[in-house]
Amino acid sequence: MNTHVLRASKELSQPSPPANFQGAVRNHNLTGGSTEIEVLSVWFPAGARTNCHTHAVDQVILVTEGEIAVGVGTERRLLRLGELIMIPAGVWHWHGATPHLDACHLSIKAPSESDWGEPPPADRAEFSAYDDWELWVQAVSE
Repeated sequence: MNTHVLRASKELSQPSPPANFQGAVRNHNLTGGSTEIEVLSVWFPAGARTNCHTHAVDQVILVTEGEIAVGVGTERRLLRLGELIMIPAGVWHWHGATPHLDACHLSIKAPSESDWGEPPPADRAEFSAYDDWELWVQAVSE
């Protein structure tokens, strides 16, 4: 059995592709393609986030620093340190830091293709709600 400890390192992180993110997001691939599970540590400065996207497989997001805002379909979630969410395969979503606090999460999933195109028009208005943070927070707390 070959086991080893994985350690996220912002110093070893790389800039995330700017076409898929808003803000100076960085990531560190902890598994580096050496396992059947991909574990990325993703750092978001305050207000930075992913663009809307889907994955071909389920994804788990685990908060390791700050707070992570998540939009999944029509659901809105605010995750805090130690909390996680499972995003089903094929579901449009976004995630990132709140406007007031830097944040980091682990992305855990099987390696797979992602679709970074535009969500269907019916979903677009829901995802655009991130741009009005006060309304977004109000919707989460209702």
